[in-house]
Amino acid sequence: MPWCPKCKTEYRDEFSICSDCEIELVKELEPEKEEVYENDQEVFLMSVANDIEAEIIESLLETQGIPVFKKVSGSDSYLRIYMGGVIEGVSIFVPSKMLERAKDVIQSQPEIDDESEIEEAEIEEQELEVEVDETKYEKDFQNKRRIRTWIILGIFFIPALIFAVVGLVYTLIHLISTGF
Repeated sequence: MPWCPKCKTEYRDEFSICSDCEIELVKELEPEKEEVYENDQEVFLMSVANDIEAEIIESLLETQGIPVFKKVSGSDSYLRIYMGGVIEGVSIFVPSKMLERAKDVIQSQPEIDDESEIEEAEIEEQELEVEVDETKYEKDFQNKRRIRTWIILGIFFIPALIFAVVGLVYTLIHLISTGF
């Protein structure tokens, strides 16, 4: 099976070019060289406001193979235990030999500077979900309405029809027996 040497995606035999990277596929991947960072010092990369942002940065860097060390100030470590969060922020450190690569990874991510853009994106996402849900619920409602209609017909209309036919037959028999 061919592989993309850049993104490491495996393809079926009939493919020869990676659809994402647009480069030629190879039969086998070269074994990756693991970089060993012995006695490497941690250097400051950035400071973020809270644990959530720190987790996002950490997961982003770790997907690129960059180890992360997070540090909070002395009092915030106690607040994290008692309150589940920090006040003064979280400092993020990476190995000194990976600092430039980490900065490149962080800078390559798109940022949303304005909170209104975040709100608009969330609203659009919610509207799409609502539209999908509305069509689903609308179809479910129509199906349930059809079922209810048949049940009502079965419970009320059919017995009424039988009652009318029996009444008509009874009237005909009575008329015939009395001689009109």
